[in-house]
Amino acid sequence: MNIAGCSLGGKTAIEMAITYPWIINRLVLIAPGMTGYEYQDKATLAKDAILEELITSGRREEVADMLVDIWVVGLKRDRETIDSVARALVREMILDNYTSVTDKFPEKPLGFDVMSRLVDIRVPTLVMIGDSDLPDMQAVSQLVADRIHGAKRQLILNAAHFPNLENSILFNRSVIDFLATE
Repeated sequence: MNIAGCSLGGKTAIEMAITYPWIINRLVLIAPGMTGYEYQDKATLAKDAILEELITSGRREEVADMLVDIWVVGLKRDRETIDSVARALVREMILDNYTSVTDKFPEKPLGFDVMSRLVDIRVPTLVMIGDSDLPDMQAVSQLVADRIHGAKRQLILNAAHFPNLENSILFNRSVIDFLATE
């Protein structure tokens, strides 16, 4: 089975590959999250603090707008230069799944350290990340690519946290080529 996951889905795919290695043939990780990774970027942490206040005060629309800025615009780009359709799709996704998007820790603890177990993943792995994604997400993608034996990291230009949405032609071609290799 080939497994692909973006963001928290990438985090889940990593955990699945560690827990059930015998069922996975190939792994595609798009801007994967990482259990146990301590975020360090001051700009991201400042936005997270504001986001927590907005969530706590029940300001759903502002939460959605801020998450679009974080996930789609990123820290390096101007909102006006980003495709409005991509922004609208992600905003709609956030509002449609608001509870799960804003609940940061809905799962049970795993019982193992994910970062130290990355070396146990022994399947061909493609790690994809947008060039405008957050610095900590860049660091996570590099850490994952460095620790999984033979993993390939691909930087997708003109994209932030959802390169599959923002640069779908390159993304799709890369994934198809990766899955087709022996």
